[in-house]
Amino acid sequence: MTVHGESADVELASSTLRKIIAAVEQLFVDLPARAPRLRELVSLTQPTQEEVDEVSRITGPRANRYFFEKATSAAWLDLLPKERVRPESNRWTAAPYFERLAAEDPERVLAWLDAELDEITKLGPAATAQTVRLARVVGAAASTFVLRLVKTSESEGLLLDIHYWAVEVPAEERNGQWVNVVTRVLKSAAATRWLDPWEAQQALEHLKAAGARAEDGGPEISVAKGVRQGLAEVMATALHSPDGASEIEVENDLRSVGTTHPGESLVRLIARACLDFAEYEARYGLGLDVRTGQWSHRLPAGPVLDRLVAVHLLEVPPGNDSDAWWKAALDVMSRLGALPRTTADLSDFLRAVDNACSEAQSLHAEAALANGLGAPPDAAGLETGLQAIEDRKPLPSVRTWFMVWSLSPVLPASVLAPWQPVLDLFVERFGTPPDRPAPRWEVVSVKRVPEDGFAELSAAAGSGGAVAAARMLVSEAGSDDTDGERDDEGVLLSTLVSQAPETWMADPEQISAELSDLGLQAAYFAALENQITTGRASADPEAIRRTVLALWGLIPVADSLATNTEAAQRLERSFCRLLYTFWSRDLDLGETAAEVAVWLDGTVAAWTAPTQSTADPAGVMSNSVGGLALLALIRWGSHRSCREGAPPMEMTTRLDAILDAAPDDRALAAIGWDLTALHRHAQPWFSEHRAELLSLDETWRPARTWLRHRPVDVDVVGQIDPAQLQALLCLPGVDQEASRCAHAFLTAPDVFGPIEGFVSALAQRDAGPAAVSRLLSRTARILPKDSSGEDLIEHALRFWRAALALEVPESNAHRRLFLRHGPGRPNMAGTDPAHSGADSTR
Repeated sequence: MTVHGESADVELASSTLRKIIAAVEQLFVDLPARAPRLRELVSLTQPTQEEVDEVSRITGPRANRYFFEKATSAAWLDLLPKERVRPESNRWTAAPYFERLAAEDPERVLAWLDAELDEITKLGPAATAQTVRLARVVGAAASTFVLRLVKTSESEGLLLDIHYWAVEVPAEERNGQWVNVVTRVLKSAAATRWLDPWEAQQALEHLKAAGARAEDGGPEISVAKGVRQGLAEVMATALHSPDGASEIEVENDLRSVGTTHPGESLVRLIARACLDFAEYEARYGLGLDVRTGQWSHRLPAGPVLDRLVAVHLLEVPPGNDSDAWWKAALDVMSRLGALPRTTADLSDFLRAVDNACSEAQSLHAEAALANGLGAPPDAAGLETGLQAIEDRKPLPSVRTWFMVWSLSPVLPASVLAPWQPVLDLFVERFGTPPDRPAPRWEVVSVKRVPEDGFAELSAAAGSGGAVAAARMLVSEAGSDDTDGERDDEGVLLSTLVSQAPETWMADPEQISAELSDLGLQAAYFAALENQITTGRASADPEAIRRTVLALWGLIPVADSLATNTEAAQRLERSFCRLLYTFWSRDLDLGETAAEVAVWLDGTVAAWTAPTQSTADPAGVMSNSVGGLALLALIRWGSHRSCREGAPPMEMTTRLDAILDAAPDDRALAAIGWDLTALHRHAQPWFSEHRAELLSLDETWRPARTWLRHRPVDVDVVGQIDPAQLQALLCLPGVDQEASRCAHAFLTAPDVFGPIEGFVSALAQRDAGPAAVSRLLSRTARILPKDSSGEDLIEHALRFWRAALALEVPESNAHRRLFLRHGPGRPNMAGTDPAHSGADSTR
């Protein structure tokens, strides 16, 4: 509008000036002076238009906050201007009013949110995520709104807030929309691994619980069908992620997942959730085709699907549906040779089949096994295979030979007979196979632990508790070793903790006192920290808090050592790692947190020094006390920000000092490592330093570490200068960065505007065509190969079409041809008539 000059409207100019003066006056009226009138306004039940206008003119932050914290009338919701009550990008002054109203009249609040969601979405993911706070107040009734919300954005911060809403909804109130929401969150987590495995495990447990019958605490109207389908969709997404199938392959027994090592692998946890739910449904008489039908429909045919079916058949013996059970078992055995490895659960499955066979059924089983293993080698083939083994270039057929040898304890004699020459050869070279295949990979200590000493101490811990075992360990070790160098006892102690972590978490302060030696204390807490961080130990917040406080009590001792021994540094590293895990789980340390933050800040200040020549700054940072302290400090700041709405000054001051000083590539790597957390929880500070954080012009920039090592957050990627990202992708040795960019483009192809423009600009750079080709190759690796990821496939089609429209040099054409005609993939380019004919001549 024009308020001055020749074309100005006198009345409009005067009115605008009066409003500006009134707004400015509001800023200078102190709260005590307006308190009586504010109390009158908040107590109104039916405000007039004049009173609504009066509230609309309030501009003082404290007065605004007071009004929305105290106002009770629902009438304000429809009378106040929408922009006064909507969330902003980094705050929501009206949130207390909405939360109070949501508790009293949830339908009204949900209707308002539904009407305003489009406008709120325009303000960005941070504003949208704030509406989840209301959903958490409303509970299950917000399912329809949250489902719409989750469809508006793939922001990981928003999805994390939605995850917290979902797990708070009681199991008996969960409905189909709730199942769809959780499925979407888990599919996103399975694709990019942004969700902490512990959190993902909780989401899977809640999803399974939603499918329970009403008599077991489930909803009155069953949503089991949706849960069954959702788990299969999540599993399909996980298998399409890099290394998804291999994480299933390396597990020796899928029945042990979630008990001996919970949280270790998201893919294995999802597989275990599918198996658990199928076993639960079997108890209520659902047929095998129903229990596993979604697996067959959603998962790609192959070894993973066959193994899931085999383990399910092992866990649920044949009952009323014995015909279906036998048919499924025969199908798995007929494809036995296609499985990549022999595992303990597969061996037990074959033994279970043999034990359950009637005489007539055993003939069918033997025929299926013979067909699945294929024909044994003749003399010439055996000689060729032997030579290949000697040359360490084994032929594919040798894998089947190893399978026959490994499974020979459970295979029928009639199946083994033609393979006898192979068996004789393998027994001669490798010995008699164990009754059950052992794990292919196992993490063991390089030191030998005396079996008798371990057994004695383990028994003492079981009968008298960990304190008694610690006392016995110290008494038997004697005092010959120097302080901090009792390596053998430290290895023994670590093994004991790994065997029974909950026992050794019971009283960490007293156990530490009994150990007395700093080296043993360091070994004890390092083992305990590892068990907690990896999810093998109890997730009880109070138990973890006791461990943190016990470690904190030893920090002054470690700091006082003039020589700063390895034991002291190990203790401090364990402390920092445990703090990082503690605050990542949003746990509270109480008043001690402030003292710990001061120590962390001092440790970081003493550690940082200008350096730009570190070969692996992220690796050096993550193995030094100062680097781990900086990571813990950032997590503490994020934790505080979540609870108080703003990052603490202690954290931002230290980060400012690091950014303002001469570059320290190790410290900047730590900032880059937690760049996503800073973006989510320290938005004002992040925005102020965006240029320094997201620049890609130097290898030591935080964003370079983030792109190379951390899961992709589309909200962060979208703020990077696209020209700098294009320049980076053209450099050699940026495979990790290219993979993460491919993930980002599949999730949000227009993160930098239309993808066609980004690809065109990238291709025009020196080495640009090769960079485009590299991105296409990474996309092919992570794209689902069936219909479970329709959105991703559509995004990939746009990406590929943009590349196909370019004149890519012939030297880079092979990658594009692989994308179009690679194994198991349809001719994607051919779906666009504008490109199918032209490209076929290249």
